[in-house]
Amino acid sequence: FSEVMFFGAFFGALFYARMISVPWLGGADNNFMTNEVLWPTFEAMWPLTLTPGGETTQAMPWQGIPLTNTILLLLSSITLHMAHISLE
Repeated sequence: FSEVMFFGAFFGALFYARMISVPWLGGADNNFMTNEVLWPTFEAMWPLTLTPGGETTQAMPWQGIPLTNTILLLLSSITLHMAHISLE
């Protein structure tokens, strides 16, 4: 049950960020003055490459942490499989 709730919360937060908060910051519906007064140069697009504060963002390169996490996940699946075989 906890994995299902984590999955739901994770994708619920993604849905909120993508479909609700970004258009609000861009001035959608009744939030027109949010864009005009606070961040007049902000464009509501996904993924955010320019934050409302003016900082630019980039995607993380595949080397480093993502590669390390992938290798760790693959190695742990191999050790789990070996443990399962040895229990039989």
